[in-house]
Amino acid sequence: MGISENLKNTESRVAPRRHINMNALLKGAEGAEFPGAIRNISETGCLFRSDAGGPLIPGRRYSLRIEGLEIRVVCAAWSEDGHAGLELAEPLHPSVVENLVRAALLALAANARADRERGREPLADLPPLSRRRRGSLL
Repeated sequence: MGISENLKNTESRVAPRRHINMNALLKGAEGAEFPGAIRNISETGCLFRSDAGGPLIPGRRYSLRIEGLEIRVVCAAWSEDGHAGLELAEPLHPSVVENLVRAALLALAANARADRERGREPLADLPPLSRRRRGSLL
């Protein structure tokens, strides 16, 4: 099942996902590093995106470092086309998830402000809405 398919009717989540775009680093037990970003997060898991380091192996355990937070054990539930679903061994407290989402939104706002100060229109490099994939945020 591809990541672009609508999973709303085919699975039930333990915790709702929150959209986020935050740099992260995933490390394998053998020392391999996968720099990337967290695209969504919940108390029990997250969507990780990386174009470096090769595919993640479902069932294998990794450690995950997000800005200001290190999660010692995550398990790759699936991996496809540079995306991976990660399951957390220990759930995050809801306030931790909320703080991560808030930090990502504040960083986005700061970047937009900096773009305006430099005379660039925020998000000007995005394609028109009609050219974006249906159902995607960007």
